Amino acid sequence: MLDLTLTAALLGLAVEALPLDAPQIAVATRTSQPPTIDGNLSDPVWAQVVPITDFTQQAPDEGEKPIQKTGVRILYDDQSIYFDIRCFDTDPKTIVANMTRRPHSRPASPCIEKSRPVPAGCDSMKDPSIASRW
Repeated sequence: MLDLTLTAALLGLAVEALPLDAPQIAVATRTSQPPTIDGNLSDPVWAQVVPITDFTQQAPDEGEKPIQKTGVRILYDDQSIYFDIRCFDTDPKTIVANMTRRPHSRPASPCIEKSRPVPAGCDSMKDPSIASRW
């Protein structure tokens, strides 16, 4: 079975058959015009990118379809990589926004546990041992 077939087809990528447990790969779209960085994701430059929506849960049911909808678009130019991350919630009143100091040297508080972090990484050399993660 293919795990990335739909995403690859939408992005027009050539991919090899990957097992379901293979890491998912997101591909960025090159842009000649960077998006406006203002917290408003309505910039028309994002319309050229098909969102990645093929996510699975990590908790509470690892590997299952997500309960909430998420879409990610990635652009890059000669200077930067840009992420458009849209995390939808059927009950937005339960979202907790936290401001914390970095790096997180303390154990997570109950308030932080309610947050929904979005981990990301960049493996430009196709070598996970030296990939950047944040």
